[in-house]
Parts: sequence; C-alpha cells; structure tokens
Amino acid sequence: MSYDAPPPPPPSTPPPPPSAGGPSGPGFDPKTINPYDWAILGIGVLLFIFSFFSYWTAKASYGGVSISASTGGWHFSDLTFFSWFAFLFGFLAAVVVALALFVPTVKLPAPTYIASLGLFALSFVLYLIGSFAAGPDVSGAGFSFGPGFSQILSIILVFAGIVLTIMRAQQTGAALPGPLAKLPKIGK
Repeated sequence: MSYDAPPPPPPSTPPPPPSAGGPSGPGFDPKTINPYDWAILGIGVLLFIFSFFSYWTAKASYGGVSISASTGGWHFSDLTFFSWFAFLFGFLAAVVVALALFVPTVKLPAPTYIASLGLFALSFVLYLIGSFAAGPDVSGAGFSFGPGFSQILSIILVFAGIVLTIMRAQQTGAALPGPLAKLPKIGK
C-alpha cells in the first residue's frame, strides 16, 4: 500500500501593491469632495491662523500719548479664556468634518454634520460671551479694552460654519435637532 501526497495548493493571489493615494485611498480626487466641506475645512484653518493675531486690543491715552497693545487667542487673563475655548470648539468642528472625509473608518457617536453644527454653535456662543465679558469699554476714562480684528473675523467665520453645516446636514439627510428640523432646505 502506498500513500500519495496530495497535490500542492494553487498559488495564492499576491497582495495588492501599497496605495499611493494615502489614507483616503488610491487615486484620491479632491474634486469629489463637496465644496461646502472644503469651506468648512477652510474655516478651521482660518480660525487656527486668526488665533495667533489680535484677539484682544487694549488702548490707553494720557496727556496726548497713546499706547495700544493686542494679544492673540492663546492668553488666559481675566475672562479672555472664553475666546480660547471658542476657538477650540470651532476648530474641532472642522476636524470632525475632516475625519469623516479623510478617515471614514472613524465613527462618531453623532452624525458628522450634527456634531460639527453643535461644536460651531457652542463656539459662536462662547465668542459672544467672551466679547462682552472680558472687559468694559471705558474709553471716556482714556482706556479701552475689547475684541480685536481676529476675534471679530472668527465670530463671522464660525457663523458661516453654522450655516454650512446646516446645509450639509440637509444634503446628507441628517435629522436636524429641534426647531432647525423645520428649516426650509437651503443650498443644492
């Protein structure tokens, strides 16, 4: 009695070559991303850039001599920390959208645009609180302290982020919370 060895298995398929397109897959085409998403990502970048410039401006004048100083959003004094948290939440809103676009394997506990909308809305409220709470304008006494140009531009950008995330949520069919669900569909 003889034993014949079974035939060798057929050769396996070679593994695919590593992708040259990075984490978003081979042949990533930026034109496939919705323009509103690009705008949201741009808002995040601009918020980061503006956080280094004039968030707060102080001016003093006495006897014909004027002195002014400004600081970015990275300083914590008095109540200016509101603006730092506002920047952080606005930036995170853009990061949430970036994660959904470029790392779709990451799943958030809430739909992408609803989470981004909540973060932008929180950022907007904190910017407004920070603008009014940090210090009174006592320009009659020769001293004034208030929001600088970067903070004002950041408030406008965050508001634009709110509108854009509402538009993207409507486009993707995400259920908007509360009274926002009754909004007429805006955008294409």
